[in-house]
Amino acid sequence: MQLTDSEKLCEQMLDASPKQRSRHHLRSALNHIRRAETLLEIDRPMTMFRSLTAIEEAASGIILCLREKGYDRSEKLKWKNHLHKNAFIPFFKVLGDSVEKHLLKNGVDIDITVREIDGKKMQLVEMTFKTEDGPLSLIPLPPLNSKIEVQGSVISFDEEMKGYAEKVGTDSVLNHVKRLMNWRNEVLYAGTKGYVSDVDSNQTANLLTEAKRWVFVQMRLYLMIQPYPPQAFVQHALDALLEMLNTPKLVAAFEEPEA
Repeated sequence: MQLTDSEKLCEQMLDASPKQRSRHHLRSALNHIRRAETLLEIDRPMTMFRSLTAIEEAASGIILCLREKGYDRSEKLKWKNHLHKNAFIPFFKVLGDSVEKHLLKNGVDIDITVREIDGKKMQLVEMTFKTEDGPLSLIPLPPLNSKIEVQGSVISFDEEMKGYAEKVGTDSVLNHVKRLMNWRNEVLYAGTKGYVSDVDSNQTANLLTEAKRWVFVQMRLYLMIQPYPPQAFVQHALDALLEMLNTPKLVAAFEEPEA
């Protein structure tokens, strides 16, 4: 698997992080991507399955990391629940829409960067503001220990969730998550019209590319959560994600027993 210099550095930083269960899941996600790539010309349905599994494995790593670090209500996110794991990418896109609305459109540039602190490479967030004297950079440490407030109130993501749901053609982000889960099942299992013996090569290659990208997005997030005690923005995002998932019938339908 070809990696960019940034991705290689990200993997090296992951390998250097503490050997906890959360880390194992992120490394497993990369292994699935590598194996999916070798299967691309041999078994496309299995390439799709491994690509989707890689995304879920990375999400499991984040969920377990939140528990390991002691975030409030983190136990309500289940690392074996397909609904919870598949909710991560749509929710990240909602967060991205919110950041664009409140920061990027107001002239604040956001970049994920690596800096060396006390001899150790750290994944950080760099915010750049335009001033009369030129660009001004702010690099918080810990990187996600901040809040975005509008007129004294911490932002909610309700408007962005509605906008994203409209963008993907469904009435709620949660229904979109269900649709993603069904895609995985359609590849794996027979249905009323038979079973999937092959899938489109372009669709499979595109999914593999997207899966790799989202695995590294979650890996970078992990590297900004794992080294630190609970951070304000992470807790705020976790609370919003749990609120989005707070549909008891759906959650129960996809619950799996904890190991």
